[in-house]
Amino acid sequence: MAETSIQIRGAGSISGDNTPLYVVDGILMDAMPGNLDPNTVTIEVLKAAVGTAIYGSRAANGVIVITTGGNKAPAIRTRFSDDAYFLPDASTDKKGFARIPIRYPENITGWQHVVYAAAPKGKYGSAAIVSKTFKLLQGILQVPAFLTEGDSIYLSGKAINYSQQTKQIKTSFGMRGQQTTQTVLANEGQSAISYFGIKAPSCI
Repeated sequence: MAETSIQIRGAGSISGDNTPLYVVDGILMDAMPGNLDPNTVTIEVLKAAVGTAIYGSRAANGVIVITTGGNKAPAIRTRFSDDAYFLPDASTDKKGFARIPIRYPENITGWQHVVYAAAPKGKYGSAAIVSKTFKLLQGILQVPAFLTEGDSIYLSGKAINYSQQTKQIKTSFGMRGQQTTQTVLANEGQSAISYFGIKAPSCI
């Protein structure tokens, strides 16, 4: 498959470089890989405002989020770490740029990137930026730290949709024989909440 190029155009991108940032299975890339099978990938487009909020200035021209193996069952995240990468000896090219491939851990969080640079004649400098890792569709379950006998509460599950499409989301709650399934709609960039009522039994 030949290398493919995608451009995101808007009112302010008629001229100049408007190459988007590519995120392939969580890995940030400046160009779209040429060996992807279009029949087995899913593609989401994040506009510049959303992209820069997550990835910083690199996403000023938008983001193409590519997930390979779209027909596979959802994978459980297992790779967690407090640090993403450390590269003590990166060298710049003739234009002063250094390319550092990063494979983030699977934490859904914000990452602080700190760069220290040295140049001839005792010149030193540093810079720091923050980027965020996320899933296009995220779920957050809110539960209390504890219950006492006889307490009645509603558990809430929030589905957050970071994609550019409205999603129909099926949620399921279950506990000690109680089971409920709900279907909610989450508009692009919005969230939807489902509730599940339970009562703490006397056998706690």
